[in-house]
Amino acid sequence: MDPSPLAMYPSNSVNPVHITPPGTRRRTRPLSIAELAKEVSRDLWDENKDFKHYLRVIEKYRWEGKECAKQGDLEHAFVQFARAATLALEKLPLHRDYHRMLNEDQRHNLSLVGPFNGQDILYNLMDLKPTLVERYDKWLQEHPDGADNEQPIYLSRPASISELAKEAMGDLWDENKGFKHYLRVAEKYRREGKECAKRGDLEGAFVQLARAATLALEKLPLHRDYYGVLNESQRYNLSLVDNLSDLKPALVERYDKWLQKHPDEIDHELTSNTRTQKIANDVPGRTSEEHAHHQEREQAQLMHEQHEGVQSQDSVFRPLVLDNGHPEPWYLADEPFSDTYSLASSRTETTDYGNYARRMAFSQETSFSELPELQDEGYLNWPWSR
Repeated sequence: MDPSPLAMYPSNSVNPVHITPPGTRRRTRPLSIAELAKEVSRDLWDENKDFKHYLRVIEKYRWEGKECAKQGDLEHAFVQFARAATLALEKLPLHRDYHRMLNEDQRHNLSLVGPFNGQDILYNLMDLKPTLVERYDKWLQEHPDGADNEQPIYLSRPASISELAKEAMGDLWDENKGFKHYLRVAEKYRREGKECAKRGDLEGAFVQLARAATLALEKLPLHRDYYGVLNESQRYNLSLVDNLSDLKPALVERYDKWLQKHPDEIDHELTSNTRTQKIANDVPGRTSEEHAHHQEREQAQLMHEQHEGVQSQDSVFRPLVLDNGHPEPWYLADEPFSDTYSLASSRTETTDYGNYARRMAFSQETSFSELPELQDEGYLNWPWSR
């Protein structure tokens, strides 16, 4: 796996409408598999292009899919992997030079998406899809009329830390409401942030955890009932809610990579290197000394991960997840604690991908624990659904 990260949005994107215009907010709902499928087929194939050109494009899409997934952008990862698979399995076998350029063994390898160590393309599609389906289904349950009422949306650029901070600083506080009400609200935001992180939605996790941190570290200590409701241990636990330092590096890196590829898409005055660094450190509830402490902690964590070889895991599906569970709510724990996040490990060691894998990657099914007997050879007609 290539160690150097690639920009979030592929350089070969030919339709700039898929990036939200400068100054506009990114979309706020996840995409369905059907919407991602439309993105897969957009400007994918020109039969007049050279056969070797598409061999290179397949590898490019595969690599970009891996990099997007490592950065937590699961939707773009799915699109890039699906583009690679569609070219290798559907388009290239129909190219006029298919039999002339590839011998029998090479054609067999291509049918497995295999000249590029490539069974992992289908594996990665299978690994990503359940999370994307779950994310969209959960949103649909919470917004049953949203899918019909929303305007068409497109894959958008990543959000900057300043945009996420603005989203987090909504109507959080009413001093007339009770202390215990805001304890419950802070716990709700913290729990939702953890769930977002488990699903790979790092932006949503940052927003919810920032809200929890703002309440726990800035607002609640000023409430008139702060000392009357919580004992000393609980007040200390309350101060340990902040997980933003674990999420921030991935979000900053994602946005910086996009900015390198699209330097003219945003207001330069607000995103100079100095301003970007200042925004990245403007986390609610921290002093300048705490910023320095957390920067040192982030650097130590990165060095530890490199030493332990965390980035060499086989699976590219590695959203941040909670290492150890703790009692709910966190501020009532018997012993003080601080949540930490790390990279999730691979979920499967399956090596038989074939037609079943292709079917599973693009169907409504989301369980990959058992592989049935392979019966269908019709890989050119994939049932895109949802």
